[in-house]
Amino acid sequence: MLFVNDGLDISQPDYIEVKTAAVKACQQVINLGYEISDYFYYPALYGDKLVYCYGSQSDYSWDIYYDNLTTGILYSFAAGGIDTHPKIDGDIVVWSGGMNLNEPWGNEPRNSSVIARNLVTGVQKTLKGFSMSSSYSHPAVSNKKVVWIEHHNLDTTPIGSNTAKNWWNTTYSICGADVGNLNNPTYFTIAPNVGTR
Repeated sequence: MLFVNDGLDISQPDYIEVKTAAVKACQQVINLGYEISDYFYYPALYGDKLVYCYGSQSDYSWDIYYDNLTTGILYSFAAGGIDTHPKIDGDIVVWSGGMNLNEPWGNEPRNSSVIARNLVTGVQKTLKGFSMSSSYSHPAVSNKKVVWIEHHNLDTTPIGSNTAKNWWNTTYSICGADVGNLNNPTYFTIAPNVGTR
């Protein structure tokens, strides 16, 4: 029971009902079937759907793996080379990737693409493909909307890690696409030139 008193008068009582509910925490050990010498990175979970990147540490040929924790379905897919940072919402998985070791240039920052896949239909599409002067990364997905950051007009002639023009500190734009029809995405720009990495 709650009363409010202003020093002159007291309120009518107000009643608060508190209910408790039992909560059961459960933990599940997942056998991902990978070798201890290989890399397992960036798990993302949506309900009983787990995605992660996994592959060799010797050549960085990472693929994206999908594991349904209820049905036990497990399979992999990739865009080639290094595929990493997967995110999942519903049946849509997005990730950065498509670049190979030492591409587009040796030890300089890697340019990457943004790829999306529908787990039900199997349709996979590169939403934005990297070039020597453009890079797309850090995708996120919510419902049928995918967003990412993109850098354009990058230095195409870096010379050594200490003398490159550090394009990763240049401004980026936040862009995205509606992937309700993954074969025909609708692209949009949220904010141009908004920040630096």
